[in-house]
Amino acid sequence: MLSFILGAQYDLRFFCFGDDDGFELGHRDQLLRLVKEQRFDLVMVYSYLRLPEERKVLASIKAQYGKPIIVSNMGVLDPSEVHEAGVDVFLPMSFTVDDLRKALADCGVETHNGALRNHDKPLA
Repeated sequence: MLSFILGAQYDLRFFCFGDDDGFELGHRDQLLRLVKEQRFDLVMVYSYLRLPEERKVLASIKAQYGKPIIVSNMGVLDPSEVHEAGVDVFLPMSFTVDDLRKALADCGVETHNGALRNHDKPLA
């Protein structure tokens, strides 16, 4: 879905650094190295931001590169943890295509020609 919404104008890369229990601390250096080596416009993570170290890593990325951060998960987030992590948009799951478009637009990311507009609305 994300690939189609953004179109070919973005080079999307997907990486796993943990699971539903949170960010695996052993991957912190790998993530920071990857961020340093790659050019990127946006960070989008599935996270509950439970671990202080996880929030510190995201805040560090935000402070160093100033790129928008979207966090999504199946629950809710504590506003203070969202702020601490430097998160721009919390996108609760399950979200619609329009919700994702709005989150991306709120971060200043242009989406692909609107081809999916109203995609998740019932057909008449």
